[in-house]
Amino acid sequence: METLNENEKEGCTASPVETLVVPDTLKCGRITYKLRRGDTVMDNESCLQLTTRKISKGWFKHSPVVSKKEFGRFKKMNVVSKITSSNEKFSVTEWVYQGA
Repeated sequence: METLNENEKEGCTASPVETLVVPDTLKCGRITYKLRRGDTVMDNESCLQLTTRKISKGWFKHSPVVSKKEFGRFKKMNVVSKITSSNEKFSVTEWVYQGA
């Protein structure tokens, strides 16, 4: 005997609505960061850096480097907005995380 779910019992043939999962974690090296609204990623076409967070090693602090492939997810989902600033010598693209 077949078991029917609630949609089939009511005669509904529509498929359930898929929910959109917004990515909120970003892996930089061994550390996974939970992104907050307003976190900034700087892109100089050579590397991407999460400038609102710092990693400390001994006496020194630096911004974590983000993988281009990992950051591509955020661009595809449109959860980051682009702010471009340029100079005569170089161009820097600033991406701001908008969140859910």
